[in-house]
Amino acid sequence: MTNQILVSIFVLSVAIISYHYIIYPVLLSFINITRYSLPKYFHRNYIPSLKDEALPSIHIIIPAYNEERYIKDRILNLAIIDYPEDRFKISVISDGSEDDTYRAALNAASLPECKHLNIDIHALEENIGKIAIINQFASSQNSDIVVLSDASAITSINCLLIIAAYFQQDKRIGAICGNYQFVPAQTSGEQAYWNYQRRIKIQESMLGSTIGLHGAFYAFKSELFQTIPHDTINDDVILPLSIIRQGFKCLYDPRLITIELESSSDQMNFQRRIRIAAGNLQQSIRNMDLLLPRHRRFAFNFFSGKFLRPFIPLLLICSFISSILLATEYLFFLSVIFILLALTTSTLYYLLIDSQPDSKIAKTLFYIVAGHIAMTLGVFSYAFHSPHKRWRKIKSSPRLEEPRT
Repeated sequence: MTNQILVSIFVLSVAIISYHYIIYPVLLSFINITRYSLPKYFHRNYIPSLKDEALPSIHIIIPAYNEERYIKDRILNLAIIDYPEDRFKISVISDGSEDDTYRAALNAASLPECKHLNIDIHALEENIGKIAIINQFASSQNSDIVVLSDASAITSINCLLIIAAYFQQDKRIGAICGNYQFVPAQTSGEQAYWNYQRRIKIQESMLGSTIGLHGAFYAFKSELFQTIPHDTINDDVILPLSIIRQGFKCLYDPRLITIELESSSDQMNFQRRIRIAAGNLQQSIRNMDLLLPRHRRFAFNFFSGKFLRPFIPLLLICSFISSILLATEYLFFLSVIFILLALTTSTLYYLLIDSQPDSKIAKTLFYIVAGHIAMTLGVFSYAFHSPHKRWRKIKSSPRLEEPRT
């Protein structure tokens, strides 16, 4: 009887893990999907057009904490965006920065090439956190669309025209995000992961709605904004979920390109993934109502793509322990291989934090195992009520001082 229970635990754990990572993406490819058409947007080429009057007004909000290094590039990038000058405005908020972010933003805004921008620059004396800034500035403006952007992100010059085209084409669309890339190039493991995630987001959009948006740059209808709980960890998931709950769609467009300028060391990536994992558990617990049948296709997306994710570490532990207890040669052999791989990789990770294996396969395995270690730490951290801290910028390692995560 005991063996039957252990076998059931092992099989169920492995089945759920396989479903989340493998079967769900395959199902998305084979489900009878109604493909959404990428909206066509007109090319202004910086020349005013009669169509400009019909474009929605847009408010770009940029929370900035210790972003002195990147804020000038961000403002210069916004200065060349192809969109009517009187139809978008920018708010840069230095959130109690300990460097000279505020002064750098003022200097950038005063440059001749930025004089045409409708830009407000705020300096908060104390660090209140990104969520507080979103709640304050997203709810206190009267634009049609709100865009949230990182200070270290660079966007394509047609980004606002693409966003406007979506909201004009389909009134059921509530939020939109796009392709997220890094400078310098990612490791092979990280690149493989992001390619995997991009395919899923495209397929989820075709099915009705993608779940999480890329926090570096995303847009939503201002009328749909609802105050985010102050202790929210992943705003780029919680906010779109609130929009979907109101009956609107969140879509992904690969033409909407955002480039992350700030380099990140392995240590920074690891800390970021711990935080995201804690947020994954938080959003699964707080949004269980989205699993109800009335949400139909999105309930399937949410359960398969997001809800299961924070429980993967527990399932991995259960599958390993149950296979050890069963002590059958085959299962025990697989378990030993798995634990040796995890221990070896994690040991190298902590001892040689900035070192990466040379082999592409080894790098991918390194990234996967390190990610599951981070996921386990993040989930247990949140489960045992570790206090959620306001965002703090992790300093780049000295070797990466030229350009984040």
